[in-house]
Amino acid sequence: MQSITSSLFRFEEREGRRYAFHCPYINKRFHGLDDNPYPFPNDDEELVRLDELQFIIRALYGRTVLVPLPRHRPTMVFDAGTGTGRWAIETALQFPKAYVIGMDISPVQPTDVPENCEFRYGDITDCLDDFDDGYYDFVHSRYIFSLISHRDSCVRFVMLGIKDAQWMPYIESLYRMLKPGGWIQAGEMCQPTWEGNDVPAGSYYQRV
Repeated sequence: MQSITSSLFRFEEREGRRYAFHCPYINKRFHGLDDNPYPFPNDDEELVRLDELQFIIRALYGRTVLVPLPRHRPTMVFDAGTGTGRWAIETALQFPKAYVIGMDISPVQPTDVPENCEFRYGDITDCLDDFDDGYYDFVHSRYIFSLISHRDSCVRFVMLGIKDAQWMPYIESLYRMLKPGGWIQAGEMCQPTWEGNDVPAGSYYQRV
């Protein structure tokens, strides 16, 4: 993990969008950490997109936490790749007895947060070893590694926060961090694409 150091603020403007530190490798854009493959910018437009994604997920499922997390006893919650921190903040407000820690590679989270919520900065591909075994009751992970498919083409992998070879070590680290009987809520995306307006009628993609 890192404190907020100058490397985390190595932002640059490219084609009207803000990225956090550009690496010369082909199509690689990094958020201040040279070895992380996360490809998206961290400007205001991207932060709005991430907040809208949280709104969509909450609208689809009707709630933010899908596991039976107790409301009336202290619990420790970890949000891996917290992004804007919207999920962590909403969870802290919904579960006032919980203490929620969100971690991300980019310091874009708000500073005005509930007392039972905090944000840390680090790379989920190598900083999870800093966390103790069996400490958390609940770990949340979403859109760290995704699939995109087309009806006429093969499925392809899209690296978001981790590379494909890092997926199993990442999941093992989350499991290690859990208390006995703890929960992991992991949501990854298999995103089909269509030509024009050919979204299947009645599908949840059309609802969104």
